[in-house]
Amino acid sequence: MGATGTPASGLIDELVRRGWSPPPVVDGVYRPAGTTDPAAVSYPGSGIDVLASHAEGSWWTAHRAAWAARELADHGIRSLLDVGAGSGSMAVALRAGGVDVVGVEPHPHGAAAIAAAGVAAVCGGLADLALPDGSVPAIGFFDVLEHLPDPVDVLREAARVLRPDGVVLLAVPAYRWLWSSEDEHAGHFRRYDRAMVRAEARAAGLLVVRTEHLFASLVPLVTAARRVPYLLGRRPDPAAVDRTVGRQLDPPAVLARAAGMVLGIENRIARVAPLPVGTSLVAVLRRPSR
Repeated sequence: MGATGTPASGLIDELVRRGWSPPPVVDGVYRPAGTTDPAAVSYPGSGIDVLASHAEGSWWTAHRAAWAARELADHGIRSLLDVGAGSGSMAVALRAGGVDVVGVEPHPHGAAAIAAAGVAAVCGGLADLALPDGSVPAIGFFDVLEHLPDPVDVLREAARVLRPDGVVLLAVPAYRWLWSSEDEHAGHFRRYDRAMVRAEARAAGLLVVRTEHLFASLVPLVTAARRVPYLLGRRPDPAAVDRTVGRQLDPPAVLARAAGMVLGIENRIARVAPLPVGTSLVAVLRRPSR
């Protein structure tokens, strides 16, 4: 633990050296004044509970974390702000791979879960931190932008605080035609295509280094399990959606192993050539050269 009673973090120490004044710590979590109202983020509180119960260590988290860790390593970066970190499943997975992570999450329950998992946590949004210009090596938005009515605002803030050699890693749900009840329950405003990512990045003053897809093997499964029932007018209640998502994140061991094997093959293919399809669209953004 750090001297403040929060999990130790080299990134926090580096930000302080660059002139940042950390907010007060309450119950092991940094809590800035005027923190973003969780209600301003379109995400159900039950979603935090589902993630806390099922996402950590899941096949889904492991695959996304492997992509993010690979991109950070390719850019020689070892620390990251995980913004909209939920219950901390990605932060925990990246930390296990040697990345120094700070989780930033407006839901108090989520921020507390992140700190309890041993990751430094801030209860708030990115703007609440009031970070110095050009101070952060990397920022992750892992399934976050789709929950915001205007994601360009937070991307502009990311561009402001990003170091000149830093990167933004983002993951968003792909394909507008895959819209389903799960999107509505999760509080999504949109699903994305590459043109939408490029447009939002450009509006925020960021350049797109690369876009690709994850979870190619899930496209037919998600189409059959989510999109087709939606087209047929079936609308499960929110509790049923939560149960389904929980089972998908935390399936029986034999199915989890099978998913891991298939996604391992996708990972090896992606090292040679980016996947052209997949239910998640991921991107690397950077600040333009001055």
